[in-house]
Amino acid sequence: MNHTEMQFLVSLHYAAFCWLSSAALTAMAGPSQPFFKAVSGSPFSDHDNGTVVIAAEKAHALNISAFEGSFYTRTSDGLYHYISAGEMAPAAGWSYWERDIHMRFDHWVSHDGMNWTHAGKIYESSGNFDGTDRRGSTWAPMLTYDEESELWHLFYVAYRGSPAYRTPLGLYGGKALHAYTQFDGEIWHSVSTVRGEQGIGGPYKDVGPILDQESLGGFSPEKDSWEGDHGCDMFFPYRLRNGSWVALYGSELGRFPNFNQNRQVGLVKFKPSTIPASTCQIKSKLSRSKCTQDVSFGCFSNKTMWTSHGCRGVFQCGPQIVTCDVHSLGLNLCSCDAGGLEGNWTRLSALNPMDQGFRPAAPGIENPVVIKSMDGRFFIAVYHIYTGPTVGISFSEDGIHWVRQPGDVQLGNAYCGDTVMTACGLVPEPSKGKGVYSLLYTALGGCTKGACSGENVCRAYLVNAAEASTQNASTLSMSTYEYV
Repeated sequence: MNHTEMQFLVSLHYAAFCWLSSAALTAMAGPSQPFFKAVSGSPFSDHDNGTVVIAAEKAHALNISAFEGSFYTRTSDGLYHYISAGEMAPAAGWSYWERDIHMRFDHWVSHDGMNWTHAGKIYESSGNFDGTDRRGSTWAPMLTYDEESELWHLFYVAYRGSPAYRTPLGLYGGKALHAYTQFDGEIWHSVSTVRGEQGIGGPYKDVGPILDQESLGGFSPEKDSWEGDHGCDMFFPYRLRNGSWVALYGSELGRFPNFNQNRQVGLVKFKPSTIPASTCQIKSKLSRSKCTQDVSFGCFSNKTMWTSHGCRGVFQCGPQIVTCDVHSLGLNLCSCDAGGLEGNWTRLSALNPMDQGFRPAAPGIENPVVIKSMDGRFFIAVYHIYTGPTVGISFSEDGIHWVRQPGDVQLGNAYCGDTVMTACGLVPEPSKGKGVYSLLYTALGGCTKGACSGENVCRAYLVNAAEASTQNASTLSMSTYEYV
């Protein structure tokens, strides 16, 4: 362990001491820890425990067979947003039966959280199925808004896809097959090109990969042996109270030949880039030609510059991302964006995996999404837990040390399917009552009263008993909702 890691862990242990001391004092004054449950009783109905808001038919109209691993939020203007990950038929030129290789991300909007409109497509994967494309299959689009740069940051999981992981084509000598046909998961980072909250729908510009099991994030086969061959397959960033960034990330299903049903999460920390603004380093090339010279001069006030030399690519120039591509005039036109969140994400291996704060390794959890509670006291994570019409909740006062809420949050299956597939996020709903949040999630299976077919997007309301018993609803407003 180096000096920097030691300092960081000392600070975490001090934070834990403060947190435990605070928890002990508040416990003396009465129950104050978050406890979420589905709403019941007046003024709520069975529909508020789970009802379809984006039916499978809407997905099918876009040639999407199902939604999974998606993100839900609301901007300060009151507009709800859903960033979906959709499964599709094979891409043109390919033939395979899987519907979880060729993927697309879409933006949906709603004024009331019930009636949703498709606003546009954000991204579509290549659908490559021979293992050669690191982004052949893309999943789990998760977003965070950086108020300093006024930009949305999109993080998603990129996989290789190959039939070698479903049929004995020589992989591992035909001795064993992996659980999925996607593998080698890597986390990618993109930034909206439209400044402000309204830029949530994109367009997005890829910055590049940030976390994998090769060169990014400090992977150690010994320290991080809990991670599986599926690679890095979950990621959600959030900002701590001191302004620094961390993220929950995950991996699953073990390593050859010891495959299992483990799905676990850990923490990574973010260290901002120390590259001087006057020095540019290439992040990715946009052409096959050799890069003979990096961009080495500043941008104009309109965030562009022209260059007749250098190479076509994406560069990191201090805090800025500079993208240079060929223009019709024959020169390279470069665009410059104050990207923010430029730097390195590193595993906190000494804390990982975090089973105690979430769930036992098997069957584990999937795709935690983090917000702050309306009273600002806690970080709240909601996630998929593989137990029918339920979701899991964990909470943390410092964003580092997590506590699992006892039991499962049971949702209704009268008007939504009886098997939750993914939890997409929580949004505070103070107008609905003290401590009330809306939850968007995907589910399949039958309904006991409604008509459910395929995999649908559903909404339910949850109430945090701690906030409901202590807060005055009149003091809450949408402005209390913080992006993390």
